[in-house]
Amino acid sequence: NYPSAPSALALNLHPGQVVRLKSGGPLMTIESDVGHDVLINLVWFDSAGVLHRDRLAPVLLVAAGPTFTQEAWAGPSTATT
Repeated sequence: NYPSAPSALALNLHPGQVVRLKSGGPLMTIESDVGHDVLINLVWFDSAGVLHRDRLAPVLLVAAGPTFTQEAWAGPSTATT
């Protein structure tokens, strides 16, 4: 028997986080709530600008950049006074 792979939560992965494969490749963003699923949903653009989606095991991934909160995604306020 092999030990079970760590979950995304155990690896501190969460939606909005930028990751990549441990072996390299494009930057990918975790798309949805990771919970205790065996696979997590990822999105990324290839070099031609085509959007891709796939599900991968969290143990294959490493954090690769900033995490964007909903507030950060909204950007600076455009209201004028």
